[in-house]
Amino acid sequence: MRFARVLAAFAACALSSCVVVTPEWAYDPELVVRGTVELGTQRMRDDGYWTPTDEPFAISGLVDVRDRESGFGGEFGAGLAFDDADVGTTGTDAELSMGELFGGARQTFSLLGDRLHPYVAFGAAVVTVTARLTQGGWVYDEDDDASFGLYARVGAYWNFGGGFDLGVDLRRVFATDVELAGAGGDVDSSRLAIVFGWSI
Repeated sequence: MRFARVLAAFAACALSSCVVVTPEWAYDPELVVRGTVELGTQRMRDDGYWTPTDEPFAISGLVDVRDRESGFGGEFGAGLAFDDADVGTTGTDAELSMGELFGGARQTFSLLGDRLHPYVAFGAAVVTVTARLTQGGWVYDEDDDASFGLYARVGAYWNFGGGFDLGVDLRRVFATDVELAGAGGDVDSSRLAIVFGWSI
């Protein structure tokens, strides 16, 4: 009986300790965390430099965190873009692939009972680009480069409830500088995308 009382006291102490140390900061209701997948078409601004691969398909993933009341916060993400096209009648293919890491400040607005959310963002990006020529599946010419740049975006999304949303995004990358095959150019671009998001 004495052992049972000791065991009960120990169990009560352990349970009370668990209650004390359980963190209350696991979720901050003052912050909104949102993840998105963006699918769209990208237009290279320097048409002459990138023709015929000047309209790559683009996909990116993004996380943004904002204050629930003010709407101010930040974003960071990564993206890929790729295109290919025939060159002449010789069976030669031109291929373009790009990668990007980016992050910046963001202001999100809440309208119509917190359903409609327009936003603007501005930040910095690192863009990598690879251009290659292939024939019969063999790569016979290839070059790559990377550049720092800036970006700005505007968009809006509609919250359907349960944290899920759908929107559109217009994004511009500028102030880049690359050199491929001895020729200078840039990877400045504009992109229009459909945005699928989920937030907590």
